[in-house]
Amino acid sequence: MFPRFNGRAHLAALAPAPANLAKDAKSDGPTIAAAGELARLAELAGRHPPTSNSEVPADPVEFEERAAIAEYDGGYPREWAEGLARLSTMPKPEPYAAPAWETLNHDAAVFLDRHGATAARLGWSVLDCFGIDPDQPANGYAAAGLVALLKGEWTVERLDADRAELRSRATGARQTFYRTAVVNGAQPIWNMR
Repeated sequence: MFPRFNGRAHLAALAPAPANLAKDAKSDGPTIAAAGELARLAELAGRHPPTSNSEVPADPVEFEERAAIAEYDGGYPREWAEGLARLSTMPKPEPYAAPAWETLNHDAAVFLDRHGATAARLGWSVLDCFGIDPDQPANGYAAAGLVALLKGEWTVERLDADRAELRSRATGARQTFYRTAVVNGAQPIWNMR
């Protein structure tokens, strides 16, 4: 005769033994090396951006390094790489609230990382991607490029030669951005003053 099958006992035998909890780390404060790193980070955080947004940032080595990484790793034009480096180091322009400016920087970096090489290959211009209306940079739509319209609310799902398909982060709704003729006076985001 066969023994009666006990499912609970079988599952209990298969279950792995519980993991041992890690012991709390003991520390007498940061080491000298860690304290030096913290001081270096604090120094970098306190570095003041350039007074003119269209100039190269105060540390040309940092600027060149950022631009080179963006150009060679990203595969998009040098102008876009330098623009992203300038954008990430420039002060917040007056018409933008701090959260909106941070969102714009994030949207620009994500767009370039995910779609920059494709946009360049398809012939998108710097103004198609990064254009803004200099008279209303935070709210002007007439001269706004794709990145300025994302506002942290939309993600680019697909890019074609004449349009970008967008998806709402909040609802999943879809919208299409069409490339149009460049409006007189439009300028790249990183040339704002």
